[in-house]
Amino acid sequence: MGTTRRHRASRVRAPRLHRRSPRARRCFWTPSPDTPQQPAYATGLLPRDPNTALARSAVHHVPVLIGSNHDEGNGWAAGIIQAGTRITPANWPRRVADFLPDPAQAPTVARTYPVTETNGGPVLGAVIGDSNYTCPTLQTGALLAAHVPIWRYEFADEHAPPLTPTPTPFPLGAPHASELTYLFDLGGRPRTMTPAQHRLADTMIDYWSGFARTGDPNTPHTPTWPAGSVQSLAPDHTGPTNTTAAAHHCTLWNTVP
Repeated sequence: MGTTRRHRASRVRAPRLHRRSPRARRCFWTPSPDTPQQPAYATGLLPRDPNTALARSAVHHVPVLIGSNHDEGNGWAAGIIQAGTRITPANWPRRVADFLPDPAQAPTVARTYPVTETNGGPVLGAVIGDSNYTCPTLQTGALLAAHVPIWRYEFADEHAPPLTPTPTPFPLGAPHASELTYLFDLGGRPRTMTPAQHRLADTMIDYWSGFARTGDPNTPHTPTWPAGSVQSLAPDHTGPTNTTAAAHHCTLWNTVP
């Protein structure tokens, strides 16, 4: 990050809750299709199933800032493609069926996310990101909103600086963890960012710092973040959006077991 942010004392990022789903789903990168991705609980740190705790309002009643990135799954999809997996129109329904809890849903998913000869990687990334990040995050936010003040966001810089110099088989957009470059000096070295991206970083730092101080991300110098809306975070285009669930096909994923 640039020097202007390196010495800011208020770069405190509030904890963000990432959950897979109220019903754990299989993932394209799971070691075994029979191994669900879900929080480990019944421990001293997390004694209850988070789903049960939320349903019973057995949670700390404090404000929550929660969100996801527009292209969460693209990093994993890129790794899968680089490892030799091909995604084609012919094999796409079979690839989907291999990893859905109910393979009968595969035709619907394949139709919703059509694959051509050239877009297999990004489409795979969209399925991974929508099913395992964006839609569960929105659903979790809705559950939390019944009990606590909630502030939701989507990081959406389609040209976010890459976290590593490793070449990728397709542009990653705003993949998992790409927002961290805008909040922290990762590895002690700055990333190459445009003036608009620097402005977005300053806005995000102000939001996160304001939330850490008061439980409300709004500050006198940032675009208004309405409670109850998803705040889209993009260079020179930060503001509320009501299209996140539709853009990520959450009506579909909220019905998949």
